Amino acid sequence: MHYSFSTNDWIIGRSLYISGRWGNEFMEATVKLLADRPGIRPLSGGIFVDVGANIGTTTIQALDRFGAERVVAIEPSPRCLPYLYSNLAANKLSDRCTVMEVAMSDTPGEVAFRAGENNSGAGTAAAIRLVTCGGTAWFG
Repeated sequence: MHYSFSTNDWIIGRSLYISGRWGNEFMEATVKLLADRPGIRPLSGGIFVDVGANIGTTTIQALDRFGAERVVAIEPSPRCLPYLYSNLAANKLSDRCTVMEVAMSDTPGEVAFRAGENNSGAGTAAAIRLVTCGGTAWFG
């Protein structure tokens, strides 16, 4: 597996630079846990949905190592998206992945998104809540 990443990423990028891996043990444990259930063939020939796909490390594992037929990769960060597309292309997996450039929520609407500074996985959605108390409005 081939990855490109920002040299400013002190978490995922650093791990990939040092060990060539990020999150492999979590994916392996999840697939094993599912495989231990009777009648389940995890990922093999199926569709995997990667919410918060980041630069594609889990997406690429699902396709390349664990046999997913397709992946829907959901990623809102404008800092991560170029790396996600580049990593899919470098691993010749672009045709098996649909990238959705959105954030996920349990309610419809729009929020401001702030990308993480030195950690590509630390993006946050800023929800604004209006609270009234005695005629005064507070934003928090």
